[in-house]
Amino acid sequence: MSYRTTTNNGAAEEIFDDQQKQEQVISVLSNNIKEFKQEKMRVMNELQKLQGSIQRQKDELIQLDRRFEELHNQREQFEEEPDQQREILEVHEKELERQLERLEKLQEQLERFQDEKIHLEDHRELMEREKQEIEQKISEIQQQIQQLEQELKEILQRIQNLETELRHFPLTTDQEEEHRRSTTVLNCVKCRDLYTESENKMGACNYHDGFVYDNLALDLKKYKPSDAIEQLNREEFIAFKDGNKKEEIERQKTRLKYICCSATFQVGGGFNGCKKGKHNPGDSKEINDEGKLLDKEIIDKWETICFEHLEYNLRWSDLFITRQSI
Repeated sequence: MSYRTTTNNGAAEEIFDDQQKQEQVISVLSNNIKEFKQEKMRVMNELQKLQGSIQRQKDELIQLDRRFEELHNQREQFEEEPDQQREILEVHEKELERQLERLEKLQEQLERFQDEKIHLEDHRELMEREKQEIEQKISEIQQQIQQLEQELKEILQRIQNLETELRHFPLTTDQEEEHRRSTTVLNCVKCRDLYTESENKMGACNYHDGFVYDNLALDLKKYKPSDAIEQLNREEFIAFKDGNKKEEIERQKTRLKYICCSATFQVGGGFNGCKKGKHNPGDSKEINDEGKLLDKEIIDKWETICFEHLEYNLRWSDLFITRQSI
C-alpha cells in the first residue's frame, strides 16, 4: 500500500515544507516588529533626555543674562571708584568673557540637539511606515497560510481516498516480496545490529570473525565473546566486593584481545569489528522475526565458527610458541 502512495506523500511533504517556510517568515517579521518597538522606546527616552537638557540650558542662559546685567551695573558704579575697584572690575569682566564663551558653546550644543531631535523624529516616522508595511506583509502571509492549509487538507483527503481505493486491489507476488524485504526487520548474528533485506549490501555489516584470547595468561586462554563478557562481568563483581583486588582487576581489563585484529575486547564496546560484509541472520528457520533478539543457540553457532577458524587457530598457535620462548 505504502509503495503506491509515495508520490502523493512527497507532495504532502512539500506542502508541509512550504508551510514551515511561511512560519519562519512570520517568525522573522515578528522579531522585526519587536526590535522596532524596542528602538521606538529608546528614541522616546532619548527625546525626553534631550528636552531635559534643553530646559537646563535655557535656565543657564537666563542666569547668565542676569549675571551680565549685575556686572554691567557694577561696572557703572566702579567707573567712579578708585583704581582698586577698577581692578576688581577687570576680574569680573574676565569672568564675564569666560561665561560668554561658555554661553556660545551651550548655544552650539543646543543647535546640535535640535538637529538630532529632527533626525530622531524623521527616524520615528520611517519606523512607523516600516511597521505598517510589516503588518501588511504578516496579514498577507497569514492569508497564504490559510490557503495552503486548505489545499493541504484537500490533498490529504485525496490521499486517504486513494488509499481506500488501493485496499481493494491486492499486491502482486513480486510487490508483496519487495514489501516484505523492505519492512521486515532482522537481527544480524555477526554485528547484532538490526537491518532489512532490501538494505543489506556489502559493507553494511562491521564485525569480528575471530575468537578472543587472554594476552596475559601463560596458556593464552581462548574465549568466545559471550564467555569473555561473562568473565569480565564476574571480575567486576569481585572487585566490587573486595576492594583489595580492585586495582589489580582494573589493570587487567585490557588483557583480552581479538585474534583476528589484536583489538582490545571490552564489555559494552559494541560489535564494530575489523571485517565488513553483508548482514547474516544465521539460520533463517530459527531466527526470530521482526527484529527480536537472536536465540542463544544461533549466537553460539556463529561464535563456534569463529572459535574453530583454522587460520586464526594457526595464528594463535604461533603466538603461543613465541610466548613460551620468552
